[in-house]
Amino acid sequence: MDVHERLRKPVKLLIVDDEIQIREGLRDLVDWKSLGVDEIRDAEDGRAALLEFTTYKPDIVLTDVVMTQVDGIELIRTIRKTSSRTRIILMSAFQDLEFIKSAFKYDALDYLFKPMRTEELHDVIKKAVSSLYSDREGPSDMSDSNATGESDHATDEKRIIHQIRKFIDANYYRSDLSIQTIADGVCLSPNYLCRIFKNQTGSTVHEHLIRRRHQEAKLLLKETNHRIRDIARGIGYSDANYFAKCFRRIEGCTPTQYRDSR
Repeated sequence: MDVHERLRKPVKLLIVDDEIQIREGLRDLVDWKSLGVDEIRDAEDGRAALLEFTTYKPDIVLTDVVMTQVDGIELIRTIRKTSSRTRIILMSAFQDLEFIKSAFKYDALDYLFKPMRTEELHDVIKKAVSSLYSDREGPSDMSDSNATGESDHATDEKRIIHQIRKFIDANYYRSDLSIQTIADGVCLSPNYLCRIFKNQTGSTVHEHLIRRRHQEAKLLLKETNHRIRDIARGIGYSDANYFAKCFRRIEGCTPTQYRDSR
């Protein structure tokens, strides 16, 4: 099959969820064609999805995690035995560390939390379709193999950075969130986690975590009347005085001054 034939192959999506309203909503309310998806099927749980996967051979699987019969983690574990190229996106109402770790262990493209924002879903599907087309293009000759390998490596590193940021977004409020916890959550060693994040972003993981916490703090200071110590506790600081000290160092003013300026 030449390059043009590979590129003309339709992009096929399989939606898996045991709630019919979610399946129908995703299938009927999203403009899949505009996202690059040509064919769509759905399955009511992991067991039905495995049967569908065998005959339909989807390029992208969008699956819930917690389901009756075969759950989402078992589904993607089984898929990975036969297919390393299927783009897998998990969705769940549960921000469970073990689910997230398992998803990334089996090379999920992303993990979305319900209720999903439309823009977030669109971005992830576009990313999946784009990576599929990159695979289908492939190298035109052997002289391209090194460049392709470097490109794949860069793509893998960007995916890892995305996973790290995603994990921090879901867990920044935890006072026990540490480098080790984050590393465990994305299945990396702490040293590799810190090195790749610094190389790719120019910032340390700790600096990114502090910025994420303070982003949320500023929103709460501006839009709520919560006590500062409650805001501090809600974004992962067990010591309100330490939060205030960090806030002043980064923002140039105290939390109270920032609130009063609104």
